[in-house]
Amino acid sequence: MGQSISLDLGGLIAKVVYFQPDNSPRKLSVSASNPITDTIGVDGDENTNLGFHSRALGGTFHFMQFQFRHIETFLEHEDSAHLRKALQSCQSGNSDCCPISVRATGSGAHKLAPFVENRFNIVLERQREIKCIIRGLDFLLKSFPRECYSFVSPESTLQNPAARISHETRQAMQKEYFPQDQPHYPYLLVNVRTGLSMYKVESATSYTRVSGSTVGGATFWGLCRLLTNFKTPEEAIASAASGDNTCCDMTVGDIYGGDCSALGLGSDIVASSFGKMKENGHNVSEADIVNSLLTMISFNVTQLAYFNAVIHQLPRIFFAGHQLDSPQFMEKIQFSIHFWSGGQMKALFLKHASYLAAVGAYLDGTDSDV
Repeated sequence: MGQSISLDLGGLIAKVVYFQPDNSPRKLSVSASNPITDTIGVDGDENTNLGFHSRALGGTFHFMQFQFRHIETFLEHEDSAHLRKALQSCQSGNSDCCPISVRATGSGAHKLAPFVENRFNIVLERQREIKCIIRGLDFLLKSFPRECYSFVSPESTLQNPAARISHETRQAMQKEYFPQDQPHYPYLLVNVRTGLSMYKVESATSYTRVSGSTVGGATFWGLCRLLTNFKTPEEAIASAASGDNTCCDMTVGDIYGGDCSALGLGSDIVASSFGKMKENGHNVSEADIVNSLLTMISFNVTQLAYFNAVIHQLPRIFFAGHQLDSPQFMEKIQFSIHFWSGGQMKALFLKHASYLAAVGAYLDGTDSDV
């Protein structure tokens, strides 16, 4: 099995999986000191903590991501040119005129296809995104014992999942790993990308879309651009840790003056996202706004996910997508699932949540049945 790359081209972020066979003489270098990341920026750094060796496939997986607008810089870099030559040698026996085939998925694949074919002589073999995600998830769960995990939440979050997460609470949260020998089918897959899609997954080849929403990752960043001056989604999300959503959100206490015991609602539960903004005179920071946006979107995502899991009698909920790289987003999802289910259900996260589709796209081009 020769060198290969696969791409997951989202509307905002491009994810790259590079497979290096054990006998490969040279690795595609995308480390922080490499010129490619000097040009692309810090978000183009290789995710070295995610790389792993696969004994079954006889090689090592490497991962990197960057903003979609930097894809041309990535392809023009000398290490990418070296890889193109290696791929050309593997695919066409050293013929420089034959196009290179690269497997790609995601909403940006069809936009990029004409450009890379004309400019770099690369043909993108477009793969169906959800098929790749499920294939990648199945492979990673079976291959690596610490791929999937949930957070053990303090009991206080049962009462108010919207409460600002203190440093002490964050430190008290612990990862609980999903047992590798435990069957993971059936499950609900919640795919948080540009929008939101939910799938009932019964096997690697049997799945059905059961729900979705127009509120997703692009919604968060679109509203951030309208309401704040942050330049990237990562910068905005990082600020949320110092923000307080209750500076923007109206709580039960704001409406009733305290708890509403008749409805079983505590005073600090959010009653209306951005409800305080209907009046003048509220001094809020950009971090407060981002925290409120994250709270609003994560609550909507999680409530829909929990209700669909109950309706379709699915005992597990896996969350996937680029947004799941954010600890702040994961915390809010975990706390909200804990609240809605009364502590009976957990949100399941994946170490390679951003790369499931790219891994699946790579596997679809191999003869392996792993």
